[in-house]
Amino acid sequence: MSPLTWPTRLASSPLITIAAAALLASTPAAAQMPSAHRTGFWATGAIGPTHPYKIGIVATAALRYNRVVVRARYASTGEFSGDWFEDVGMLVGAVVTPTSPHGQLTVGAGVGHVRWRHYGILAADPDPPPSVGFLVDAEGRLALTPFLGLTAYVFGDLNSRLSFGGVAFGLFVGKL
Repeated sequence: MSPLTWPTRLASSPLITIAAAALLASTPAAAQMPSAHRTGFWATGAIGPTHPYKIGIVATAALRYNRVVVRARYASTGEFSGDWFEDVGMLVGAVVTPTSPHGQLTVGAGVGHVRWRHYGILAADPDPPPSVGFLVDAEGRLALTPFLGLTAYVFGDLNSRLSFGGVAFGLFVGKL
């Protein structure tokens, strides 16, 4: 018997098969273990100060699988009676805090569609063409109940027209 063929002959032995079955029967198989994956879905609405304009509004819908977070975001900043910059985009990020049902901190980055809107009586000029923006964010959430809590949201949009950023505070609904 050559040294290259003896493992295959040994594996085909009925005694080895019975011994392996007896040893492995008492250990749980990985497919039978409960899943350790953690998923969550939440929606956030927040308002707060921004730069260079005075006020910002943010709305997000996020999905988390383990530590990866995918977020759809609408952010707007502007004056009450004047110009508004709006972005709609997708961000991918990560949960950066240990797993907890009480709170969570996530960060993300992505791309979005940025529009500049004129509102008011003197807004006779057409809106300029949209541009592409690089979106960044960080969100901290504190659960008050299993499906409702407070959020602090730091966001930014780097684009060719007018980059903006801000901090917004609000509520989230969903599962961390």
